[in-house]
Amino acid sequence: MDKGQVRLRKLLDDSYEYVVPCHNDHISAMRLSESGEYLATVCENGQYIRLWGWYEAQNGQMEPPVSLYMFEINCKNGPGLVTDIQMTRNMNYIAA
Repeated sequence: MDKGQVRLRKLLDDSYEYVVPCHNDHISAMRLSESGEYLATVCENGQYIRLWGWYEAQNGQMEPPVSLYMFEINCKNGPGLVTDIQMTRNMNYIAA
């Protein structure tokens, strides 16, 4: 895999695997939601958080991950290294 990519795989039957090009730079932190439906990633330069959706269709097949949001991080002293991401259970808030 190249820098900035994440591999997502359904482990129950190992039949669905996707390589997601999350960022152009290396990833410094990522978090999978409690339900497993969302993935948040932060690039190494600390400028962006991206939120991905990872859904199972009604027929049981996994859909390819979809980029839902991209948040720009504005810091007083410029971009910085983010080492952790947290999400609330209901996905109303993301903290980095």
